[in-house]
Amino acid sequence: MTKTQEWIFRYLYGKDWTSPTEIGRAYGDSKCGTVRHNYHSAWASPRCLKLTTNGVLERNDDGHYRISGE
Repeated sequence: MTKTQEWIFRYLYGKDWTSPTEIGRAYGDSKCGTVRHNYHSAWASPRCLKLTTNGVLERNDDGHYRISGE
């Protein structure tokens, strides 16, 4: 897993279904000196889809993500 994928996994740990917009905004907030609007669903979705392909995350019909098996 990349560092970004690890961050997403840690962020989602213990959370219920979460939108990619919320994931992207939280990532932007966690980075000092970055502009928050640069991180949103367009940033998070491809990274989450890769984790879904790898079986780490699952995606529901609304396009929200959670850790597989939770």
